[in-house]
Amino acid sequence: MNEIELKNKLGIFIVVSHFGMLVLVVVIWLLGGFLTDEMTTTIAIIAPFLASYTTAILKYIVETKNKISARGKPVTTIFAFMSFCLPGAFTLLLIAAILLKGFNIGLRSFEDFKIMLGTTETIFGVYVGQLVFSLFERPEVKQPETAGTHHDDKQAS
Repeated sequence: MNEIELKNKLGIFIVVSHFGMLVLVVVIWLLGGFLTDEMTTTIAIIAPFLASYTTAILKYIVETKNKISARGKPVTTIFAFMSFCLPGAFTLLLIAAILLKGFNIGLRSFEDFKIMLGTTETIFGVYVGQLVFSLFERPEVKQPETAGTHHDDKQAS
């Protein structure tokens, strides 16, 4: 497999997984598995964490929209495998947590559920980030200006 093929396949997998998890949360809420505040809190936890990956991938997709016959450098089998294995395991753990809480199996309290989400995101976030950002450009995070930090180039006379 080459790097372009890997980027395209992995990008689609991660973006579909991201939006699929958010849809799953809403569906379970509609089925009565989450209270409204639990559903919104769950989305508020999951969406921002996955957004940095999705943003980097969507940026790549937009920038390469006209590169149909691009050939990339070959990647090792282990790199290609790990590129799908870690995000896949991460996605499965998040989906499992959502389903367990939604059907009150194992995770009976919402606090336990939030802890499981946070722990999973913390553990896998570093590893998934290493793989994703080795393939896709990391999005720049602009820091907001705070009051009193804006300096005018003109000095008063």
